[in-house]
Amino acid sequence: MPGPNLFFINSKDIINNHIVIADATLRHIKKVLRLAKGDRIWAGDDKRRRYLIELTEIDNKRALAKILEVRESAALPATEIILAQSILKGEKMYMLIQKATELGIAKIIPVISERTIVKIKEGADRKGERWQKIAKEASQQCGRWRSAY
Repeated sequence: MPGPNLFFINSKDIINNHIVIADATLRHIKKVLRLAKGDRIWAGDDKRRRYLIELTEIDNKRALAKILEVRESAALPATEIILAQSILKGEKMYMLIQKATELGIAKIIPVISERTIVKIKEGADRKGERWQKIAKEASQQCGRWRSAY
């Protein structure tokens, strides 16, 4: 039986009942989880489907997995919780995004208020990308179908 790990994939990476895995997901599968050919994991796509997949090939550039089972996602909750949060200093914002995502928050809106200490000028796009990555990783860790955005 596959473990609780859930990896997000792009539906474009599905070709003839196989999934091509590359980049950060491949690194996580190989280096962190040390999965090998024949291991089974769950993958979720951008169309809210979940796949039980079996790794069939792994090399340094990509992995190939065969789709064994497809499940449609559960219905979205009737109520979505949106968190409007003033930007916190340092690692506190990262922790907040991670825990809020794990708790099921649908959307996190960063707010700059009069008393916000953090000043975001240069690199705002990078910070936003980092926050999205943290939300995605938290979703994968807790097995959520989608990450907060």
